Amino acid sequence: MSLPETLHAAALAAMATAVAVHPGLRDRACRPDLLASIVMLTAMADAMWLRLVPAVYAMALLLAAAMASAAARSALVSRGALPRLGACESSHGPLGFVTTAVCLPAMHGVGATAASAHHGLGVGAFTALVVLVCAGYGVASVVAAARAAGRAERGQYALMGTGAVLMALAAL
Repeated sequence: MSLPETLHAAALAAMATAVAVHPGLRDRACRPDLLASIVMLTAMADAMWLRLVPAVYAMALLLAAAMASAAARSALVSRGALPRLGACESSHGPLGFVTTAVCLPAMHGVGATAASAHHGLGVGAFTALVVLVCAGYGVASVVAAARAAGRAERGQYALMGTGAVLMALAAL
């Protein structure tokens, strides 16, 4: 197994652990975020090993899920069904969808060379995009973990951020 494959596998393990400790397993209010984590984990596993869904379709689904997740959270908060969270916590799920979508081509074996050939995006630009998005998500995860109330929630944010940083390292 190559170093990028090992780093992607480690990222997948971090994400799987984040799902295993997710507060949504015990708290109904967190179930939408738990579902989001499961969808991201499934997309990553498919991209790495199964390759049942072409990367471009999985990316489109993840981006649509990001928008739907943000809209659903906003509607639930406005109705009082969910507590109002800080910007970092409330946007963590949708940002996770976007981060996963950006990483899928590299995980799917498409890689930067194919991305540049098909979309005019140079290898360096593709790598920079993945690294910047993953690093940004990692920082957002640290902030969310620092603001989180419970240990499970802090652990989930930290593990998701760790997975994103590992994906950034794999892109390098």
